[in-house]
Amino acid sequence: TLSSVSEYLEEEVRQFEPESKKGEPRGDSLYLWDYGTIQKRIVAFLIVAKNVCEDLGVHLVVTCSTVMVKDELNQGYFEAPAVSGNKLSPIIPSYFDNVYYMDYNANEGKRYLYTQQIARFPYAGNKMGIKEESIENPTYGKIAKYYEKKITKKGGK
Repeated sequence: TLSSVSEYLEEEVRQFEPESKKGEPRGDSLYLWDYGTIQKRIVAFLIVAKNVCEDLGVHLVVTCSTVMVKDELNQGYFEAPAVSGNKLSPIIPSYFDNVYYMDYNANEGKRYLYTQQIARFPYAGNKMGIKEESIENPTYGKIAKYYEKKITKKGGK
């Protein structure tokens, strides 16, 4: 998961850069500039992974935990990808053609895959211009059939 990559990179920064820029012991904390380093490495990872997958003709599927983020403009909350640094979370979805949001409804005992934007996760959607709907208890097979049907209706292959 991308959240795990982020955590690994945090630990790497702590381990291989044990001192602050002033030469003082780091401890467990991260400095402001560390987040910039981590963000650059996450972006580099995404770009390399995406390019390798495109060269191989395969899909890149990345999962990521989410965290609640305060929307200063609207005074509400929404979920964003859980990675180091607040500035990176909103731009991560732009690296992908499709972004989904998985939710579990405990009352119904069902999982839902949201392929369209919803209030608490505004990043879901796709770059193919396909009208999106939620998929109940999703599997890779259901998702593939969903897109086959949508692309065929739209006039694609």
